Amino acid sequence: MMNQLFEEVAGLCREREFLETVRQKAHYELQDIELLGRVLDAVLESMGNASFSERNTDRTDIKAVVMTLGSGVDALQEEYLKKGELSEAYMVEVLGSEILLQAYGAYNRWVAKKTDFVVERYFFLGDPARAEYSLEKLPGVLRESGLQVSCTQGYCMVPKKSVAFFAKMSPDRKVICEGICVGCGRQDCPNRMEKNMQERGNSMLDRPLTYGYARIFGL
Repeated sequence: MMNQLFEEVAGLCREREFLETVRQKAHYELQDIELLGRVLDAVLESMGNASFSERNTDRTDIKAVVMTLGSGVDALQEEYLKKGELSEAYMVEVLGSEILLQAYGAYNRWVAKKTDFVVERYFFLGDPARAEYSLEKLPGVLRESGLQVSCTQGYCMVPKKSVAFFAKMSPDRKVICEGICVGCGRQDCPNRMEKNMQERGNSMLDRPLTYGYARIFGL
């Protein structure tokens, strides 16, 4: 059963604005919107075991977080591929990635609602600037999450539409999460994501591929 956080995400993704944002970013034509909508319905239907996990670390202000859309999305994509429906299979990839991105804002809101803290920023595994978050920690983080998520020897997560990160908490409720662009060296980027993009839950598919995005897309 889909947990409450992903029920909120699913609700956001059923809004027309979400589908139109995906269409524009992926350069689909207006006539493709009907097929894109049908695939979105199938993706949301396949997310029955979408879930997230939050665990304490050795620092009281840092949480280890794992989020996944579940194995059903992978199975749906494989089904399309077996049928030779390549357009639909690619749509699953595009839609699944954007749904995961929406989950960041939902997680921020969940923390603010359920605890006395807010999310201040994220740290992604594999960031070369932070040895304490080395990619070698990924298998342990996934095991401790309690979710049905694992990774290959090359650190590709299974199910594919999964992400692991560390979230820094702050007791100052005026703090706004800096978003997943933090850590990207391109400070002069004209399309740099606004600091409060995550909190507002806006779409982020129309942004350049940053380090945080790369972690989500498995690159």
